[in-house]
Amino acid sequence: MEKSAGGVIFYRAGSDSPRYLLMINRKGYWEFPKGHLADKETEEDAALREVNEETGLKHLRILPGFKVTIKYTYRKQGQQNPKEVTFFLMETKPSAVQVSDEHQGFLWMTYEEAMQKLSYDNAKRVLQEADAFLRGLEGTFRA
Repeated sequence: MEKSAGGVIFYRAGSDSPRYLLMINRKGYWEFPKGHLADKETEEDAALREVNEETGLKHLRILPGFKVTIKYTYRKQGQQNPKEVTFFLMETKPSAVQVSDEHQGFLWMTYEEAMQKLSYDNAKRVLQEADAFLRGLEGTFRA
């Protein structure tokens, strides 16, 4: 099974709702940044590396306690390939995103906007869980 890791990246300014980062890939699908684990790389290390490579964001902090794994199959060269992707919730500061050649653009969005924009149901489930996790931290959360 192919294994990847990625991040649900957000920032929050003051009392505003979090803004989530979505990327649009070369096929026109909105998603979270993610990528393959390298040899002997932990999921957390792979997620941080991939997010940095795909977004240029360097100031990322994985929030402890949030880890969601999705499984699906995709078709490549006529074959079905199973894949497992583990997502971490990552806090950043609002800064310029540098889109890699794997994507054609990005948007920072509210939860509601991101739920409308995400292309896949499993990604929407990941965002629902991330947003609920953040709401559970309200009052103790510091941006």
